[in-house]
Amino acid sequence: MDSQMESRLIYLLIVTGVAVFLFVWLRVWLRHIEAKRARRIEELPRFEAIKTRVPEKIGAIPSRKRALEGLEIRFSIFRRTLLSLIAFSWVLALVFPFLGRVPGTIVSLSITAGAVIVGIAARPMVENFIAGFVLTFSKQFHTGDTLLIDDQYGTIEDITPTHTIIKLWDWRRYIVPNSGMLAKEIFNFSTRDSYLWAKIEFFVAHDADFQLVESLAVGIASRHPNLVGEEQPRFWVMALEKESVKCWLAMWTSSPSNAWVIKAEVGQELVRELNQRGIKSHAYLHSRFFS
Repeated sequence: MDSQMESRLIYLLIVTGVAVFLFVWLRVWLRHIEAKRARRIEELPRFEAIKTRVPEKIGAIPSRKRALEGLEIRFSIFRRTLLSLIAFSWVLALVFPFLGRVPGTIVSLSITAGAVIVGIAARPMVENFIAGFVLTFSKQFHTGDTLLIDDQYGTIEDITPTHTIIKLWDWRRYIVPNSGMLAKEIFNFSTRDSYLWAKIEFFVAHDADFQLVESLAVGIASRHPNLVGEEQPRFWVMALEKESVKCWLAMWTSSPSNAWVIKAEVGQELVRELNQRGIKSHAYLHSRFFS
């Protein structure tokens, strides 16, 4: 009897020691990850998909502050959830040696009933919560990343435990369940090299002076302040179509926001210059921002 009690006491001490170690380690690890994410948010130059002169409304919470508050709330929820799981596992481990006195049928029915309740009633919430955990601790997406999802262009404003909030280029909010963020095909413009290749696609008539078209396009792009790098803008004739010739103008820039601006402003000036010189397309000049 004394030997059995001693064995149980040693078992309880070991289980408690492991639980305490996991508790302390998880708290330190989560604090480290949270601080790392917070530093990244503080170092981001902006939270808008494009540059804008529209000021924040008086009394509105700035995007950076909102992102930091969302990060703190998210990690607080994850911290409580994980620590609760450790506490639950610790209690389960403590009572495990005594389960032999409980009829196996009762234990089996209890586990089955709990699994059915969670599986039916809480499946969407649990699914999105797990996806939010994956998004938080993986490197697929970060707060402040600029991306294209479901033909919507914007910047991740916050990743909550259950959904992701994307601030679109026109300042609307696009809310996506976290499980959808893992399942969808997404262009992440922030996961890239130091430079971003910005391309304008446009059409001109077959009888146009292409030396003049190239000179105009490259000259306009070369003068834009968002152009970066040593390589000059490039012009290509890409396809001879039935009623027009497809042309590309490509430029290096430094960010998704600058890419938006340089394509919009260079395209606008290019339209004006081509019209002034009588260079026609079959019907229009078309600039595609996300091809």
